Amino acid sequence: MDLKLLPHFTKRFTPASLYSLSGIILLIILLLSFNTYILHLKVTTAVIAATIEPIHAPLSGYISHVYIKQNQVITKGSPLAKVENNDIEKDLQMAKLAFEEAQCTVDYYQTLLRNEQDRLKLYQQVGQNRIAAANATVDIAKAEYTTTKKQFGRLQPLFKKRYLSQSDWDIVEAKLRTADDKLKNVTALMHLEHDALQSVDKGIYFTGNKVEGRIQDLEAEIVAAKKKLSINRARVEMYTQFAQKFVITAPFTGRVVQLFKREGSVIENTKPLLLLQEMGAKKQIVAYLTQNEVTHLRMRARVKVYVPALNQIFHGKVVEINRTHGFVDEVNAQYRFRELGIDRSAQVTIELQNSAAKNNKVMAGLPAIVYFSRSFNLF
Repeated sequence: MDLKLLPHFTKRFTPASLYSLSGIILLIILLLSFNTYILHLKVTTAVIAATIEPIHAPLSGYISHVYIKQNQVITKGSPLAKVENNDIEKDLQMAKLAFEEAQCTVDYYQTLLRNEQDRLKLYQQVGQNRIAAANATVDIAKAEYTTTKKQFGRLQPLFKKRYLSQSDWDIVEAKLRTADDKLKNVTALMHLEHDALQSVDKGIYFTGNKVEGRIQDLEAEIVAAKKKLSINRARVEMYTQFAQKFVITAPFTGRVVQLFKREGSVIENTKPLLLLQEMGAKKQIVAYLTQNEVTHLRMRARVKVYVPALNQIFHGKVVEINRTHGFVDEVNAQYRFRELGIDRSAQVTIELQNSAAKNNKVMAGLPAIVYFSRSFNLF
């Protein structure tokens, strides 16, 4: 630098100008401080919140397998965990065993029925042969009776004219009676054979010693066994459906916020297995303030939200101010005393803008810093 110009710069920066510059800087600092600490309220006790769905097991048991990890993003229908219940598993195995026994019973009676039907076919063939033989015997007896009756008719006039002795006539009459009795007997036997064949068609047959036939009984046994089989099949299907429900699946696409149980852990159906946050769900900011701080807020007021984890600032508005949130004792179901200036007993809900509310990077559980605009009550 040319030393000749130094007096020129010295003349420009006089003490008065330096004091003015310092005053301007101080004024800017005061304005910034006034804007930050007087006109605005900074709250660091805030968190990003979203609707979280607790996932429960369908029934109590133990976890045999876990398919997901904490903070993992999963799609709808994906398996989350498998729960097993010893009682249901035992009932399922017993139902399968009873079903198999019922199936064996049906197969057994069906085999007996087929054997009985084969036996009946044999007796039907025998019966048809016996009927054919009986019909032939009747035909022979009819021919003998016809011949004897004709001979009786030719000899009767001779006997009346005394050309035939009484003893010879007695022989002729005896032959006619014998032929008639024989015809009646073989006809009766033929009817018996027909009746026997009809009985065989109905499943009853005569073995020579006794009347037998199990078709109707076996058919009744098969009907009863099939009913029992159907009942046990329904039991197996029911317990199988129960077992399938043991695999817990995701009801929607989302992120695993928290996983409470591990493999081998005992679980109750009244307690959640995990917490699942739906992807794309609308997110809010929940801030906790003291009772003194909340008096400076108003509904629908615009706010700025800074998320340190993302190093981003989002905009939103106040949609709910709850001054009694921290005073409620949920265990004893009563209100409790809280220090107004110390305890953060007030809860303020902030609705984020649409772009931030649906941003998947804005995850529930992240801490946030909220800048509220103060409202001053003069009276």
